[in-house]
Amino acid sequence: MTLHFSFGVFIINPKMRLLKQPVMLATLVGFAFAITGTGLPNNLYVPIEMLGQISIPLMLFTLGIRLTNIEFDDWHIGLAGAVLCPISGVLVAIAAQQLLQLPAHQYAMLIVFGALPPAVLNYMVAEQYQQEPKRVASIVLIGNLTALITIPLTLSLVL
Repeated sequence: MTLHFSFGVFIINPKMRLLKQPVMLATLVGFAFAITGTGLPNNLYVPIEMLGQISIPLMLFTLGIRLTNIEFDDWHIGLAGAVLCPISGVLVAIAAQQLLQLPAHQYAMLIVFGALPPAVLNYMVAEQYQQEPKRVASIVLIGNLTALITIPLTLSLVL
């Protein structure tokens, strides 16, 4: 999330102000709570947790609405993204292992995380900044469909 709303948004909009991003403000507040060892009062924690739990279904709902208008002219871009995302993620995980020297079980988890399909969050950022949201929706859709193949393959390799 931090990379999406800092470096990712900066790529789209170099004039973006980092502290105007709610995710970045929440990250700073979270760090402050972690450093001081304090927490939110329960009457604030429960509603914030409920909002957090509904955010992923809302993103999926928004993606679903966009997919009703999708034209399959961009299927080749979606397929390329679906293939390149897990491959590049696994390659980055392998490179990270060279630097981090993780234990075997952590390295296996890193490989699995690297093989995950494109995130719905990519679509949300593309929609917010009007950066070809139809194409990004296509990449996310086809990427998540191909994950039905790539994730079991990845798990069979690391287990």
